Amino acid sequence: MRYIKFSQQESAIHRLRIGRTDIIHNIDMDTFIPELFESGLDVCRLKISLSDKDVYDKLALIGFPLATYSILVRQTIHLTEKHKNFTPELTILPYSYKQKEALMDMARTIIKNDTATYYENHIYSHLFNLDAVIESSASYFSFFDNALDPDKYTFLAYKDEQLVGFCTLQIDGENGEGIYMGLLPEYRSADFAKEFVYTEQMQSALRNCRTYSVSTVILNPRSLNTTLKSGMKITDILLNLNVFPFLDKGKETKKIFRSTLQNLLQHIYHLIAQEYPNMVISDFVLKANNTTHEEKEWMIYCPFITEKMIIFVYHDSEKQCHGHVKGLPIHH
Repeated sequence: MRYIKFSQQESAIHRLRIGRTDIIHNIDMDTFIPELFESGLDVCRLKISLSDKDVYDKLALIGFPLATYSILVRQTIHLTEKHKNFTPELTILPYSYKQKEALMDMARTIIKNDTATYYENHIYSHLFNLDAVIESSASYFSFFDNALDPDKYTFLAYKDEQLVGFCTLQIDGENGEGIYMGLLPEYRSADFAKEFVYTEQMQSALRNCRTYSVSTVILNPRSLNTTLKSGMKITDILLNLNVFPFLDKGKETKKIFRSTLQNLLQHIYHLIAQEYPNMVISDFVLKANNTTHEEKEWMIYCPFITEKMIIFVYHDSEKQCHGHVKGLPIHH
């Protein structure tokens, strides 16, 4: 079993090697960590179920910097014959890739004004430009055309012949998965989002799915209320994480003795302090798995420096030795 899928589009836009996982319910770290090394990723987007009672202990074994991006409420409904019939108030039509430009223009506006709340992290913010994130997402949705992939669908919503929103659906065996639903800001108060939910339930039932599922950001109560009112039941809570191994960027860095990492970190921090005198070194945290204490063991390091933090990520793929050293500033 493999966990990670390489994200070609996203990697090209952000100029990083980025991978993603599907929902993982019981992650096997003896499988995941070697696969993470093999993938050579800079960023891995990990979606993991909180139904695993040991999940936090397992995540601690990763060793690389990681941060929560969002918490998702997963909801599911069992489909019946009644779900095969729904007449929406909006005009909802299948999307074709020929409509790519119109979809992407609308998607940019919708995503830019997204009401969901995502957790800030200065590693992520430093690596990912907001405009590039919007462009990456819009491009991703534009490929949800069943002529390109028989299991992916986009439906466009019109109000009085005006394009006002869209939703994307992925068929995975006997389950229909609602990937994204979005309305232009001026149409959100009209409760049109429920029409996307019912439309995707109907489309899933027509494609012989037994269930329909959607994952909603927990800090987006309006969307959560819409899906629950449609009869869906909460079945899981998911952690949406970003792991930062910097395995590809690390190729551009040097090999040094692990024993010098902390001294080097202090030296660079003092240099930074000349420009930011309010910052001082407050703490160093060394997280690693299976590390040895041989003074001459070579490691590859990848320095990551911002005004708020400095991190050295190090890794030795042969010995599966990896981790990071982090300096945390205090503002006086």
